[in-house]
Amino acid sequence: MKKKQNKRNPLPKDAVVVFRESPERDDPNDMLAPEYDLDFSQARPNRFAGKIKYTHGGARKGAGRKRGKELLIDKHIYLTPRHIKRLQKIDANLSVAIRQVVDAYQR
Repeated sequence: MKKKQNKRNPLPKDAVVVFRESPERDDPNDMLAPEYDLDFSQARPNRFAGKIKYTHGGARKGAGRKRGKELLIDKHIYLTPRHIKRLQKIDANLSVAIRQVVDAYQR
């Protein structure tokens, strides 16, 4: 039967790992790249400038749920189970059923 490999450490126990030092820099404390002397007189204008309109996030224009014709006002009402059963026969959505009853009453 073949011995299973250790998944945590695939190296055998008797393996020798050789340590190599990285080449030294002039100044180990200097982690910055060297300065570049650029000639801006030879630079060309950006041909893509002004073609894309950048936004600051948020939804794009026209996105989202459209507003109804009338502004809805949030109100709380208390109904008996008997009233709820009658309204559910008109429409499963109680808000729609109440609006239909009110509209029918106004005619």
